[in-house]
Amino acid sequence: MNKNLWRGLLFSLILVGVQLVYKKYQYSNLEKDTEVIHDEAMKNMAEMNRFGRKIKQELVLADSIGIRPGRRDSLENLLQRISTAENDMMSWMTNYKSESPLLPMKDELEYIRDQKSKIEKNAFDIREAVEAGKNLVK
Repeated sequence: MNKNLWRGLLFSLILVGVQLVYKKYQYSNLEKDTEVIHDEAMKNMAEMNRFGRKIKQELVLADSIGIRPGRRDSLENLLQRISTAENDMMSWMTNYKSESPLLPMKDELEYIRDQKSKIEKNAFDIREAVEAGKNLVK
């Protein structure tokens, strides 16, 4: 084989190696970002669940002392949002594979992007429920 063919093969191998390293770097960064979002959402979920307990207490008291129907509806609606956000988090944690799922690299990046998107939505829902709890529960 001539020198140019060997150089071309060597260059191709180096290029493939660089692409693999870059994609692993992308995956690693997305995975770290995903885990940071999850950790923050878990902290917020604790506060969200405190509001959930207060709402349940108020609803129990409401049966004995009575509250405005509109308030009851607002409390029940928020309690449902809290329940949904918590269930979504539990489902995400059950299904999330923190290690590379051994898919082809393109699919691994697609997987971690999808997981990051899901946990971002869940973190948003949790923050929204916390804000609603702050405004609704005294």
